[in-house]
Formats: sequence, structure tokens, C-alpha cells
Amino acid sequence: MNRKPFPRPGTKNFSGRLPLPEGGSADRSLGTSDFKTASAILRAIESCVNSPQMRSVAFRVGKGEVSASEFYNAHQRGELAQLEARLAQPDVDLEPFVQRWQGWLNTQRGVRPSTSAKYLSQVRRLVPAGQVFNRSAFTRRCISDFLTTLGEQITATNRYRAALSSFSSFLVEREIL
Repeated sequence: MNRKPFPRPGTKNFSGRLPLPEGGSADRSLGTSDFKTASAILRAIESCVNSPQMRSVAFRVGKGEVSASEFYNAHQRGELAQLEARLAQPDVDLEPFVQRWQGWLNTQRGVRPSTSAKYLSQVRRLVPAGQVFNRSAFTRRCISDFLTTLGEQITATNRYRAALSSFSSFLVEREIL
């Protein structure tokens, strides 16, 4: 495996040649503009490829199923096994949890019914009723892009942030995220 990061065209981030399970490699972004960090990410991936227990999580980075920076953060914290377990779970549709979240929100002290209804409508703009919205799509990048495009249409994005934060907390408490 080539452990030397190279500049990614069109961005300031580095890329690396990452191994694939079927052999060969793929060029993927390493999510950092720091050469030392990019080199450390490649070394961490290589060490996992050489370890039978962690090989599959390293291959997931090469396939693009998990970002290199998320992998590296888990590697640094010693949480690669937890990352692999989370990735092994089937993708969950979050749409049914929106109604459960609103029911939970209605039982919270200090939350008015009008606030709950507004929060529901705000979350429904991201997670439409009756449509599949998988857990894998509910990422920081997705929410950031949603709020950026929404910011062009409305002036009060803080309410959307509060609603999405509450929904995220609900999902984290139930170990869905």
C-alpha cells in the first residue's frame, strides 16, 4: 500500500490510495489538509489491514462506507470495534421515529404544543413523511447542507437547528444513532 498522501485536485485536502477487499485500491479523500495527519491516517489504515480482526473496517474506508477521518478518530480513541459493530448493523429508516420523537417531545416539561408542532414541521422538511430516510443519510454534512440551502429561503435557521438537535438527541438516547 502506498502510504504517501497526495494533494486532492480542486481542494486543499489530501487523498490516499486505500485498499479494497477484492484487491486493488481506490483513491479516497483523507479529510485533512495537514500532511502529518494524512500520513498518520494512512499508517492507521495499513495497520488495520494487516490485523485480521480490524481488516474489514479498514476496507470500509477504502469502499467509502466510512470517512477516513471518522475511522482515524475511532482508531485514536481505541473504538474501532464499536465502529465496526455500528457499521455492521443494517441501515435504519428514521422516518417512523419522527412521530415517536414528537410524542416524546410532548411529554417533556416546558415544551408547549405549539413548539412541538413547529419542531415537527421543521424536522419534516428534512425527513418527509412517507418517504424512506436512512440513518446513513442523517450525517453532519447532510444537516449542514440542508441548513445552508434552507438559509437562503428563510431567516430563522436557529429554530431548525434546535428541532434537529432535539431529534438527534432522541435518536442517540435510543442508540439509533
